[in-house]
Amino acid sequence: MSKNISFADWKNEKAKQHTLVIELSEGRKLTVPPAVLWPQPISQEDGGETNEAYMRRICGDDDYQAFVDDGGTYAMLDAMLTDALGLEAGK
Repeated sequence: MSKNISFADWKNEKAKQHTLVIELSEGRKLTVPPAVLWPQPISQEDGGETNEAYMRRICGDDDYQAFVDDGGTYAMLDAMLTDALGLEAGK
């Protein structure tokens, strides 16, 4: 017996349940989608990417830069993900 599901609905449901929104200064926000929706990291064979570059790709460069401008670091974001969602950003 098969079951049909809408891929778009599935993604939207995951995003609603597990997205982390970090409030920054001046009303800005850093939105981190659930890890299941993150893109694949660039492999080392293809040049690789740093953890920070990966998170910029996940969250958007402008929003991640706002986080950095507020004094945030990749290590802080990793800790926030671990605390809030039980995730580790680099894993």
